[in-house]
Amino acid sequence: MRKVFFIFLTTVLLLLGSTVSFASCTANEDNAASQYEQATFIPQPPDYNDAAMWVTADGDTDDTGADIFYVVSTWEEDWSQIVNGQIVKCHYADVWNSEHRNRMGDLEINKVAAYMSPGNRFYAPFYRHTTIEAWMTQNEDTIMDRTQLSMGDVCAAFDHFQAHRDTSRPLIIAGFSQGGLAVVELLKHIDDETYSQLAAAYVLGYKVTNADMAQCSHILVVSGYSGSEYAPYKDFLNVGDIHSCEPWLYSECLAENIKVRAKEWRKLHQPTI
Repeated sequence: MRKVFFIFLTTVLLLLGSTVSFASCTANEDNAASQYEQATFIPQPPDYNDAAMWVTADGDTDDTGADIFYVVSTWEEDWSQIVNGQIVKCHYADVWNSEHRNRMGDLEINKVAAYMSPGNRFYAPFYRHTTIEAWMTQNEDTIMDRTQLSMGDVCAAFDHFQAHRDTSRPLIIAGFSQGGLAVVELLKHIDDETYSQLAAAYVLGYKVTNADMAQCSHILVVSGYSGSEYAPYKDFLNVGDIHSCEPWLYSECLAENIKVRAKEWRKLHQPTI
Protein backbone atom coordinates (compact mmCIF):
# COMPACT_ATOMS: atom_id res chain seq x y z
CA MET A 1 0.00 0.00 0.00
CA ARG A 2 1.43 3.35 -0.97
CA LYS A 3 1.34 5.97 1.77
CA VAL A 4 1.41 9.79 0.86
CA PHE A 5 2.20 12.83 -0.31
CA PHE A 6 2.62 15.64 -2.89
CA ILE A 7 2.08 19.52 -2.03
CA PHE A 8 -4.24 6.01 -8.04
CA LEU A 9 -11.28 -14.50 -18.95
CA THR A 10 -11.30 -15.75 -21.79
CA THR A 11 -15.13 -15.64 -22.07
CA VAL A 12 -16.80 -12.24 -22.07
CA LEU A 13 -20.56 -11.65 -22.03
CA LEU A 14 -22.17 -8.25 -22.48
CA LEU A 15 -25.32 -7.74 -20.45
CA LEU A 16 -27.15 -4.42 -20.00
CA GLY A 17 -24.01 -2.49 -20.82
CA SER A 18 -21.97 -4.38 -18.22
CA THR A 19 -19.35 -7.07 -18.58
CA VAL A 20 -19.11 -10.49 -16.98
CA SER A 21 -15.71 -12.18 -17.25
CA PHE A 22 -14.70 -15.74 -16.44
CA ALA A 23 -11.27 -17.15 -15.75
CA SER A 24 -12.05 -20.24 -17.81
CA CYS A 25 -14.49 -21.12 -20.58
CA THR A 26 -14.74 -24.75 -19.44
CA ALA A 27 -16.57 -26.03 -16.40
CA ASN A 28 -17.41 -29.35 -14.80
CA GLU A 29 -18.52 -30.60 -11.38
CA ASP A 30 -14.96 -30.51 -10.06
CA ASN A 31 -14.28 -26.87 -10.89
CA ALA A 32 -17.81 -25.48 -10.52
CA ALA A 33 -17.14 -23.93 -7.11
CA SER A 34 -13.96 -22.21 -8.23
CA GLN A 35 -15.76 -21.08 -11.40
CA TYR A 36 -18.30 -19.22 -9.28
CA GLU A 37 -15.50 -17.57 -7.29
CA GLN A 38 -13.59 -16.50 -10.39
CA ALA A 39 -16.48 -14.93 -12.32
CA THR A 40 -16.30 -11.14 -12.15
CA PHE A 41 -18.72 -8.39 -13.06
CA ILE A 42 -17.69 -5.01 -14.49
CA PRO A 43 -20.33 -2.28 -14.10
CA GLN A 44 -21.51 -0.08 -16.93
CA PRO A 45 -19.15 2.86 -17.54
CA PRO A 46 -20.18 6.38 -16.51
CA ASP A 47 -21.57 8.89 -18.99
CA TYR A 48 -20.05 12.20 -18.01
CA ASN A 49 -22.61 14.11 -20.07
CA ASP A 50 -25.10 12.99 -17.40
CA ALA A 51 -25.31 15.44 -14.48
CA ALA A 52 -25.97 12.48 -12.16
CA MET A 53 -22.33 11.50 -12.61
CA TRP A 54 -21.10 14.68 -10.89
CA VAL A 55 -21.17 16.55 -7.63
CA THR A 56 -20.69 20.25 -8.32
CA ALA A 57 -20.76 23.43 -6.27
CA ASP A 58 -20.24 27.01 -7.43
CA GLY A 59 -18.97 29.22 -4.62
CA ASP A 60 -17.11 31.71 -6.82
CA THR A 61 -19.41 34.71 -6.63
CA ASP A 62 -16.88 37.25 -7.89
CA ASP A 63 -15.03 35.11 -10.47
CA THR A 64 -11.69 35.30 -8.69
CA GLY A 65 -11.29 31.68 -7.59
CA ALA A 66 -10.22 28.41 -9.17
CA ASP A 67 -11.84 25.41 -10.83
CA ILE A 68 -11.27 22.41 -8.56
CA PHE A 69 -11.37 18.84 -9.87
CA TYR A 70 -11.62 16.48 -6.87
CA VAL A 71 -11.32 12.67 -6.97
CA VAL A 72 -13.03 10.68 -4.22
CA SER A 73 -11.32 7.83 -2.34
CA THR A 74 -12.43 4.20 -1.78
CA TRP A 75 -15.88 3.45 -0.36
CA GLU A 76 -16.86 0.02 -1.70
CA GLU A 77 -15.94 -3.53 -0.76
CA ASP A 78 -16.21 -6.46 -3.17
CA TRP A 79 -19.87 -7.25 -3.83
CA SER A 80 -21.76 -9.95 -5.71
CA GLN A 81 -24.89 -10.37 -7.78
CA ILE A 82 -26.51 -13.10 -9.87
CA VAL A 83 -26.30 -12.80 -13.66
CA ASN A 84 -28.01 -15.50 -15.74
CA GLY A 85 -27.97 -17.78 -12.71
CA GLN A 86 -24.26 -17.19 -12.18
CA ILE A 87 -22.92 -15.67 -8.97
CA VAL A 88 -20.48 -12.96 -10.06
CA LYS A 89 -18.22 -10.75 -7.97
CA CYS A 90 -17.44 -7.12 -8.64
CA HIS A 91 -14.20 -5.35 -7.73
CA TYR A 92 -15.52 -1.87 -8.59
CA ALA A 93 -18.03 0.73 -7.46
CA ASP A 94 -21.10 0.93 -9.69
CA VAL A 95 -21.76 4.58 -10.57
CA TRP A 96 -25.31 3.70 -11.67
CA ASN A 97 -26.08 2.29 -8.21
CA SER A 98 -27.54 5.10 -6.11
CA GLU A 99 -26.27 3.54 -2.87
CA HIS A 100 -22.71 3.58 -4.20
CA ARG A 101 -23.07 7.18 -5.37
CA ASN A 102 -24.55 8.20 -2.02
CA ARG A 103 -21.60 6.73 -0.15
CA MET A 104 -19.13 8.59 -2.35
CA GLY A 105 -21.16 11.77 -2.23
CA ASP A 106 -22.57 11.95 1.29
CA LEU A 107 -19.63 10.44 3.16
CA GLU A 108 -16.84 12.30 1.40
CA ILE A 109 -17.42 14.53 -1.62
CA ASN A 110 -20.04 16.81 -0.07
CA LYS A 111 -17.88 17.24 3.03
CA VAL A 112 -14.85 18.14 0.92
CA ALA A 113 -16.92 20.54 -1.16
CA ALA A 114 -17.95 22.31 2.05
CA TYR A 115 -14.39 23.59 2.55
CA MET A 116 -13.03 23.59 -1.01
CA SER A 117 -15.91 25.20 -2.89
CA PRO A 118 -16.19 28.55 -1.05
CA GLY A 119 -14.63 31.07 -3.45
CA ASN A 120 -14.19 28.37 -6.11
CA ARG A 121 -16.05 26.16 -8.57
CA PHE A 122 -15.95 22.53 -7.42
CA TYR A 123 -16.38 19.42 -9.59
CA ALA A 124 -16.13 15.78 -8.49
CA PRO A 125 -16.99 12.85 -10.76
CA PHE A 126 -18.34 9.50 -9.68
CA TYR A 127 -16.14 6.76 -11.09
CA ARG A 128 -15.77 2.98 -10.89
CA HIS A 129 -13.24 3.09 -8.09
CA THR A 130 -11.49 -0.14 -7.17
CA THR A 131 -12.78 -1.86 -4.03
CA ILE A 132 -10.77 -1.98 -0.81
CA GLU A 133 -9.87 -5.66 -1.30
CA ALA A 134 -7.37 -4.79 -4.04
CA TRP A 135 -5.44 -2.57 -1.63
CA MET A 136 -5.61 -5.21 1.10
CA THR A 137 -3.65 -7.62 -1.10
CA GLN A 138 -0.65 -5.25 -0.77
CA ASN A 139 0.30 -6.58 -4.19
CA GLU A 140 1.35 -3.77 -6.53
CA ASP A 141 0.56 -5.84 -9.64
CA THR A 142 -2.99 -6.56 -8.44
CA ILE A 143 -3.56 -2.94 -7.45
CA MET A 144 -2.22 -1.53 -10.71
CA ASP A 145 -4.14 -4.08 -12.78
CA ARG A 146 -7.49 -3.36 -11.14
CA THR A 147 -7.06 0.40 -10.96
CA GLN A 148 -6.46 0.73 -14.71
CA LEU A 149 -10.22 0.79 -15.29
CA SER A 150 -10.75 3.25 -12.43
CA MET A 151 -8.05 5.60 -13.68
CA GLY A 152 -9.51 5.38 -17.18
CA ASP A 153 -12.81 6.70 -15.80
CA VAL A 154 -11.03 9.55 -14.00
CA CYS A 155 -9.11 10.58 -17.12
CA ALA A 156 -12.35 10.50 -19.16
CA ALA A 157 -14.08 12.64 -16.53
CA PHE A 158 -11.18 15.10 -16.48
CA ASP A 159 -11.12 15.41 -20.27
CA HIS A 160 -14.87 16.14 -20.23
CA PHE A 161 -14.36 18.68 -17.45
CA GLN A 162 -11.54 20.40 -19.36
CA ALA A 163 -13.56 20.53 -22.56
CA HIS A 164 -16.40 22.37 -20.84
CA ARG A 165 -14.75 24.68 -18.31
CA ASP A 166 -13.37 28.20 -18.82
CA THR A 167 -9.68 27.43 -19.26
CA SER A 168 -8.71 31.04 -18.54
CA ARG A 169 -9.35 30.21 -14.88
CA PRO A 170 -6.76 28.55 -12.62
CA LEU A 171 -7.03 24.77 -12.30
CA ILE A 172 -6.61 22.78 -9.10
CA ILE A 173 -6.61 18.97 -8.89
CA ALA A 174 -7.00 17.11 -5.60
CA GLY A 175 -7.78 13.62 -4.38
CA PHE A 176 -7.47 11.44 -1.31
CA SER A 177 -6.24 7.82 -1.08
CA GLN A 178 -7.29 6.14 -4.35
CA GLY A 179 -8.16 9.67 -5.43
CA GLY A 180 -4.54 10.60 -4.66
CA LEU A 181 -3.41 7.89 -7.06
CA ALA A 182 -5.77 9.43 -9.61
CA VAL A 183 -4.09 12.83 -9.19
CA VAL A 184 -0.69 11.24 -9.86
CA GLU A 185 -2.07 9.55 -12.98
CA LEU A 186 -3.73 12.77 -14.15
CA LEU A 187 -0.41 14.61 -13.88
CA LYS A 188 1.00 12.00 -16.28
CA HIS A 189 -2.09 12.32 -18.50
CA ILE A 190 -2.31 16.09 -18.99
CA ASP A 191 -0.47 17.93 -21.74
CA ASP A 192 1.73 21.01 -21.34
CA GLU A 193 -1.11 23.37 -22.24
CA THR A 194 -3.27 21.96 -19.44
CA TYR A 195 -0.30 21.99 -17.08
CA SER A 196 0.08 25.74 -17.70
CA GLN A 197 -3.44 26.17 -16.30
CA LEU A 198 -2.56 24.26 -13.11
CA ALA A 199 -2.28 26.32 -9.93
CA ALA A 200 -1.78 23.32 -7.63
CA ALA A 201 -2.22 19.55 -7.37
CA TYR A 202 -2.80 17.90 -4.00
CA VAL A 203 -1.96 14.20 -3.66
CA LEU A 204 -3.47 13.34 -0.28
CA GLY A 205 -3.12 9.99 1.48
CA TYR A 206 -1.00 8.42 -1.26
CA LYS A 207 2.71 8.03 -1.88
CA VAL A 208 4.46 9.52 -4.88
CA THR A 209 7.42 7.40 -5.97
CA ASN A 210 10.65 8.02 -7.85
CA ALA A 211 9.13 6.03 -10.73
CA ASP A 212 6.22 8.48 -10.86
CA MET A 213 8.64 11.40 -10.99
CA ALA A 214 10.63 9.71 -13.74
CA GLN A 215 7.47 9.44 -15.85
CA CYS A 216 6.35 13.02 -15.31
CA SER A 217 8.42 16.14 -14.81
CA HIS A 218 5.35 17.87 -13.35
CA ILE A 219 5.55 15.79 -10.14
CA LEU A 220 7.56 16.88 -7.10
CA VAL A 221 7.65 15.05 -3.77
CA VAL A 222 7.25 17.01 -0.53
CA SER A 223 7.92 15.24 2.77
CA GLY A 224 7.98 16.06 6.47
CA TYR A 225 5.14 14.97 8.74
CA SER A 226 5.39 11.33 9.93
CA GLY A 227 1.84 10.63 11.17
CA SER A 228 3.29 8.34 13.85
CA GLU A 229 0.29 8.77 16.15
CA TYR A 230 -2.04 6.86 13.82
CA ALA A 231 -2.99 3.23 14.47
CA PRO A 232 -3.10 0.55 11.73
CA TYR A 233 -6.24 -0.03 9.67
CA LYS A 234 -7.40 -3.50 8.53
CA ASP A 235 -3.89 -4.81 9.17
CA PHE A 236 -2.50 -3.26 5.99
CA LEU A 237 -2.20 0.44 6.77
CA ASN A 238 0.62 0.48 9.30
CA VAL A 239 1.21 2.56 12.39
CA GLY A 240 2.43 5.95 11.26
CA ASP A 241 0.94 5.61 7.78
CA ILE A 242 0.07 9.19 6.90
CA HIS A 243 -2.92 7.87 4.92
CA SER A 244 -4.70 7.78 8.28
CA CYS A 245 -4.32 11.56 8.56
CA GLU A 246 -7.50 12.28 6.62
CA PRO A 247 -7.83 15.68 4.92
CA TRP A 248 -10.62 16.94 7.15
CA LEU A 249 -8.00 17.15 9.92
CA TYR A 250 -6.17 19.84 7.95
CA SER A 251 -9.08 21.15 5.86
CA GLU A 252 -8.57 24.75 6.99
CA CYS A 253 -4.96 24.65 5.80
CA LEU A 254 -6.01 23.15 2.47
CA ALA A 255 -8.71 25.77 1.96
CA GLU A 256 -6.28 28.57 2.69
CA ASN A 257 -3.57 27.12 0.47
CA ILE A 258 -6.03 26.72 -2.40
CA LYS A 259 -6.93 30.40 -2.04
CA VAL A 260 -3.25 31.41 -2.06
CA ARG A 261 -2.35 29.23 -5.05
CA ALA A 262 -5.29 30.53 -7.11
CA LYS A 263 -4.35 34.12 -6.30
CA GLU A 264 -0.68 33.59 -7.18
CA TRP A 265 -1.61 31.87 -10.46
CA ARG A 266 -3.74 34.86 -11.44
CA LYS A 267 -0.91 37.25 -10.60
CA LEU A 268 1.40 35.32 -12.92
CA HIS A 269 -1.00 34.62 -15.78
CA GLN A 270 -3.45 37.53 -15.56
CA PRO A 271 -1.42 40.45 -14.16
CA THR A 272 -3.73 43.12 -15.57
CA ILE A 273 -6.95 41.63 -14.16
